[in-house]
Amino acid sequence: MSAKIKKGMILSAGLGTRLNPITQSIPKPLISVLNTPNILYVLFLLKRAGIRDVVINLFHLPKKIEQFFIEKNYLGMNYFFTHEDPVLGTGGGLKNAEPFLKDCTFVLANCDFVSNVDIAKSMERHFIKRSKASMILIQDDSRQHLYSKVGIGADETLVSLPKLQTKNADRFGIFTGIHILDSMVFGFLESKPCGINDILYPRLMKEFSGAVHAFIDHTAFWCDTGDLPAFLQTNRFLLDRLQQQDPLITDLLKSLETPYIEMAPGVWVEEGELLPGNVTFIGPVLLGRNISFGNSVTVGPFAILGENSVVGDHCTVTDSVLLNGAELGSGTKISHVVQFKNISLSAKTIV
Repeated sequence: MSAKIKKGMILSAGLGTRLNPITQSIPKPLISVLNTPNILYVLFLLKRAGIRDVVINLFHLPKKIEQFFIEKNYLGMNYFFTHEDPVLGTGGGLKNAEPFLKDCTFVLANCDFVSNVDIAKSMERHFIKRSKASMILIQDDSRQHLYSKVGIGADETLVSLPKLQTKNADRFGIFTGIHILDSMVFGFLESKPCGINDILYPRLMKEFSGAVHAFIDHTAFWCDTGDLPAFLQTNRFLLDRLQQQDPLITDLLKSLETPYIEMAPGVWVEEGELLPGNVTFIGPVLLGRNISFGNSVTVGPFAILGENSVVGDHCTVTDSVLLNGAELGSGTKISHVVQFKNISLSAKTIV
């Protein structure tokens, strides 16, 4: 690689309205996926690619996000924050972080996904191609209809977005939410609310058509967490990957010093916790700390229970996620649900 990238930015200012009412009190980046705040998965990807300094933009519930990073130096990285009022969108938010990023090539990422994409490999392609801006994509024909098509040419140049096409595409992919950007892009952004795909990429594709790229990672998985069905499906997928000892998950949990131990076949418990004898577990199941169980409870398969959850007598939990502090009253039976406090939110899995 001809250069190294040490700085990154995570877009975290959004309201997260598709995850209401959870996001009325918990900012979207801090909602737990497999009992781990979503933003930590993104930060772990950046760290594996060599990034050490990260700026995070804030608007919705900013003090909760700042406090989260003040309380602990997660992953040994350096964190900085920008504040917005009003919210500036992806383009304006990036422009607002120009003082932090103006002298280097950097990575920009959303906060509402989980992936094992190899950012470093795309960084190398970015420098080899002398790209001004690059997107990282995956290919998944079964899910392509759920997301906007991003088209690339045979030479990996970006040729089509939903609102712009410069030539016919040879291939299409799904955008992962990760960009690699040269600092010159700030000259194409505006200090006002705007979207990066509406402002930056159309301008670059017209003026530097051969220097805007999109690279497909053919070996990566990518999971969306932006709405309730996708959130539940992602938790289910990751629980299965934990069963397979996926390094993304096991290495992240090890880095966070929150390892899970398989206490019974398919039943994972945070280290130091014990399995209660009055509960029937059907794996795969993941249990956080300090969960209170009533009598005659059945948990699983595909159940994830956050710390300090309360499960009353005669409850059944299948294919569901209980967020931290969730409560299920006696006799409750849930399936395909995200439980937030005492509210059961239907989250039928995407077909």
